[in-house]
Amino acid sequence: MRHAIATLTLIFFAASANAQAVARLDVFPAERILHAPNHTQQLAVIAHFADGSQRDVTRLTAFRSSDTKTAHVTLAGQVRFHQTGEVAIQCRYGTTAVVRMTFVEPKPGFVWPDPPANN
Repeated sequence: MRHAIATLTLIFFAASANAQAVARLDVFPAERILHAPNHTQQLAVIAHFADGSQRDVTRLTAFRSSDTKTAHVTLAGQVRFHQTGEVAIQCRYGTTAVVRMTFVEPKPGFVWPDPPANN
Protein backbone atom coordinates (compact mmCIF):
# COMPACT_ATOMS: atom_id res chain seq x y z
CA MET A 1 0.00 0.00 0.00
CA ARG A 2 2.83 2.41 0.83
CA HIS A 3 4.42 1.72 -2.56
CA ALA A 4 1.16 2.65 -4.37
CA ILE A 5 0.81 5.92 -2.45
CA ALA A 6 4.45 6.84 -3.08
CA THR A 7 4.05 6.08 -6.79
CA LEU A 8 0.90 8.23 -7.06
CA THR A 9 2.64 11.07 -5.23
CA LEU A 10 5.62 10.92 -7.60
CA ILE A 11 3.35 10.86 -10.65
CA PHE A 12 1.41 13.86 -9.30
CA PHE A 13 4.56 15.91 -8.66
CA ALA A 14 6.06 14.96 -12.03
CA ALA A 15 2.86 16.03 -13.81
CA SER A 16 2.79 19.29 -11.83
CA ALA A 17 6.40 20.06 -12.71
CA ASN A 18 5.69 19.54 -16.44
CA ALA A 19 2.46 21.54 -16.40
CA GLN A 20 2.72 24.83 -18.23
CA ALA A 21 1.77 28.05 -16.51
CA VAL A 22 -1.41 29.72 -17.74
CA ALA A 23 -0.63 33.29 -18.78
CA ARG A 24 -4.26 34.34 -19.31
CA LEU A 25 -7.77 33.13 -20.08
CA ASP A 26 -10.01 34.46 -22.83
CA VAL A 27 -13.72 33.82 -22.35
CA PHE A 28 -16.18 34.17 -25.22
CA PRO A 29 -18.43 36.04 -25.21
CA ALA A 30 -16.70 38.43 -22.81
CA GLU A 31 -19.98 40.27 -22.21
CA ARG A 32 -23.51 39.52 -23.38
CA ILE A 33 -27.01 40.95 -23.11
CA LEU A 34 -29.69 38.35 -23.79
CA HIS A 35 -33.25 39.32 -24.65
CA ALA A 36 -36.21 37.01 -24.09
CA PRO A 37 -37.05 34.45 -25.31
CA ASN A 38 -33.30 33.59 -25.48
CA HIS A 39 -32.18 32.81 -21.93
CA THR A 40 -29.11 30.59 -22.41
CA GLN A 41 -25.54 31.24 -23.52
CA GLN A 42 -22.69 28.76 -23.99
CA LEU A 43 -19.29 30.04 -22.87
CA ALA A 44 -15.97 29.06 -24.46
CA VAL A 45 -12.67 29.37 -22.56
CA ILE A 46 -9.28 29.56 -24.27
CA ALA A 47 -6.15 29.26 -22.11
CA HIS A 48 -2.99 31.03 -23.28
CA PHE A 49 0.13 29.40 -21.86
CA ALA A 50 3.50 30.93 -21.00
CA ASP A 51 5.16 29.21 -23.98
CA GLY A 52 2.76 30.98 -26.40
CA SER A 53 0.52 27.98 -27.07
CA GLN A 54 -3.25 28.08 -26.56
CA ARG A 55 -5.93 25.50 -25.96
CA ASP A 56 -9.71 25.29 -25.56
CA VAL A 57 -10.15 24.42 -21.87
CA THR A 58 -13.91 24.99 -21.59
CA ARG A 59 -14.59 21.43 -20.38
CA LEU A 60 -11.78 21.70 -17.80
CA THR A 61 -12.81 25.11 -16.43
CA ALA A 62 -14.59 25.61 -13.09
CA PHE A 63 -17.50 28.06 -13.46
CA ARG A 64 -19.43 29.97 -10.78
CA SER A 65 -22.35 32.41 -10.97
CA SER A 66 -22.44 35.45 -8.69
CA ASP A 67 -26.22 35.03 -8.22
CA THR A 68 -27.69 31.56 -8.70
CA LYS A 69 -31.24 32.88 -8.22
CA THR A 70 -30.82 34.97 -11.37
CA ALA A 71 -28.72 32.53 -13.43
CA HIS A 72 -26.79 29.32 -12.98
CA VAL A 73 -23.92 27.93 -15.01
CA THR A 74 -23.43 24.24 -15.78
CA LEU A 75 -20.19 22.29 -15.49
CA ALA A 76 -19.90 22.57 -19.28
CA GLY A 77 -20.15 26.39 -19.21
CA GLN A 78 -23.75 26.96 -20.29
CA VAL A 79 -25.35 29.95 -18.55
CA ARG A 80 -29.13 29.72 -18.03
CA PHE A 81 -31.11 32.71 -16.73
CA HIS A 82 -34.16 32.22 -14.49
CA GLN A 83 -35.19 35.86 -14.24
CA THR A 84 -34.27 39.35 -15.45
CA GLY A 85 -30.96 40.49 -14.04
CA GLU A 86 -27.19 40.65 -14.33
CA VAL A 87 -24.57 38.18 -13.11
CA ALA A 88 -20.82 37.82 -13.15
CA ILE A 89 -19.55 34.39 -14.18
CA GLN A 90 -16.20 33.42 -12.69
CA CYS A 91 -14.14 31.10 -14.91
CA ARG A 92 -11.18 29.37 -13.25
CA TYR A 93 -8.46 27.31 -14.94
CA GLY A 94 -4.98 28.01 -13.63
CA THR A 95 -6.00 31.66 -13.32
CA THR A 96 -9.33 33.46 -13.17
CA ALA A 97 -11.38 35.46 -15.65
CA VAL A 98 -14.80 37.02 -15.12
CA VAL A 99 -17.50 37.80 -17.70
CA ARG A 100 -20.69 39.81 -17.30
CA MET A 101 -24.01 38.50 -18.55
CA THR A 102 -27.38 40.29 -18.55
CA PHE A 103 -30.88 39.01 -19.28
CA VAL A 104 -33.81 41.29 -20.09
CA GLU A 105 -37.39 40.10 -20.27
CA PRO A 106 -40.17 42.59 -21.11
CA LYS A 107 -42.83 43.06 -18.44
CA PRO A 108 -46.35 42.88 -19.90
CA GLY A 109 -48.24 46.15 -19.47
CA PHE A 110 -45.17 48.18 -18.47
CA VAL A 111 -45.49 51.87 -19.37
CA TRP A 112 -42.61 54.33 -18.90
CA PRO A 113 -43.81 56.99 -16.41
CA ASP A 114 -41.72 59.77 -18.09
CA PRO A 115 -40.61 61.50 -14.85
CA PRO A 116 -39.62 65.18 -14.98
CA ALA A 117 -35.92 66.00 -15.38
CA ASN A 118 -34.10 67.09 -12.22
CA ASN A 119 -31.19 68.89 -13.82
